[in-house]
Amino acid sequence: MALLMAVTASAEGFGIVGGFTSSKMKPEDFTFKSSAGIHAGVAANIPLAAGFAVQPMLIYNVKGYNWQESSANALKEQAKFGYVELPVQLQWGPDLLLLRPYIFAEPFVGYAVMGKNISAGTKFDWDNIKSRLEYGCGVGAGIEFMSHFQISFKYFWNLEDPSQWHPQQISETVKSGAFNGLLITAGIFF
Repeated sequence: MALLMAVTASAEGFGIVGGFTSSKMKPEDFTFKSSAGIHAGVAANIPLAAGFAVQPMLIYNVKGYNWQESSANALKEQAKFGYVELPVQLQWGPDLLLLRPYIFAEPFVGYAVMGKNISAGTKFDWDNIKSRLEYGCGVGAGIEFMSHFQISFKYFWNLEDPSQWHPQQISETVKSGAFNGLLITAGIFF
């Protein structure tokens, strides 16, 4: 939080961001379907030279999964997880006066603060701080209007060690947090 506040002091624009998250998990031993969520937070936009900009954000991002067994007596499970994430976008795009189309790459780190199996009505417990951590990267594109409004589309991947997958226990698989998906984000900058 202190880092974000220090960065915003030198930023040209400080703003509020939010939008839609579509995520799913990708272990090979299960069939997961996309789950809808939301994200919201704050951002700072720091223009650099030659069309580059850096945009750190602090967001609350809800990711989840829907799983259904493929047999006739199908088991179903749905879960949601809330992460506090710190993504840092490196943007590039030409300034066309009233708008700036841009592309970006973004590493992120996050910390799980909530996990709930909606189907069973139970909460997930993590064994330690390390099991709550997530990290990954994203790539995307966006448009900035009049230096005050943004809309962007991003595909992200959580990067996790595959040895953490436990095909015998879905809850252990979920705790490893290897999500991927799409974020659609709108922002207003002051």
